[in-house]
Amino acid sequence: MDMPKEERRQSKRVLFTVEDGIVGVFNPPGNGGEPVTANVMDISSGGVKLIFKPILENKIKEGDRLVLSEIRGSGNSQVIINIDTEVKWITED
Repeated sequence: MDMPKEERRQSKRVLFTVEDGIVGVFNPPGNGGEPVTANVMDISSGGVKLIFKPILENKIKEGDRLVLSEIRGSGNSQVIINIDTEVKWITED
């Protein structure tokens, strides 16, 4: 029988599914590149877990800096953020 893993996060997170339609829009800082979108899977005061489309494979790496320009919800709701972020880790699931 597997024992439950201990939660090590210091702050609570809000969970989403792809079907919830919560999307983060990122702009690479300084180079004026095309905005990148990702599905937001969870968010807390300590970070955001995202799923990027496979077409971006190998274009975003650990240590890259991106500007989170907005989070869009289902319908017309959106929050404009403009927060400088750093990619801490990447997994392929």
